[in-house]
Amino acid sequence: VFLGELYRGEMRRFAWNIYYLNLCFWFGLAAGCVAAALIFQMVRAGWAPPLRRIAEANLAFFPPALLLLMLTWFGREDLFAWARGKLHGLEWWMSPGFVYARFAVLFLILSALMGRFVFLSLRADIGLIRERKPDSPLWKGRLHHFLTRNWRGSKGETPLLQDRMSKLAPVAA
Repeated sequence: VFLGELYRGEMRRFAWNIYYLNLCFWFGLAAGCVAAALIFQMVRAGWAPPLRRIAEANLAFFPPALLLLMLTWFGREDLFAWARGKLHGLEWWMSPGFVYARFAVLFLILSALMGRFVFLSLRADIGLIRERKPDSPLWKGRLHHFLTRNWRGSKGETPLLQDRMSKLAPVAA
């Protein structure tokens, strides 16, 4: 009986470690792709727009990643040594509730900064395309309306958006 319980405990720990490793890998890849788009903006890479669009699309993984990260709460004792017992002198700082609250806040700040950058990038693209094809049936959706709300034309918007993106990119990266 003891060996069976030990085996089940090790298998559970192994499964949580695989889960967490995969989450870190895929989130790291998604965040790295968005960071590449930020770097393209910082260095003014004129050749990069097609790659930047692909990189920016990885922002879509951020909301599920936050949910998946919060699910590690149920396996925290199998994943993290600090969750198994109190650490002398760090009881409040390393308490599981406070650690997960910090994870969530930092994750949301990163998501907001990168999301704002992607929004500005999409606004520039959608606004310019909408200017060139104003009668297209594509522009009836709420997303397009949201992205191009108060659009003042590409001559006025493009320099403003580029300036905002250039200021935001180093902060978000």
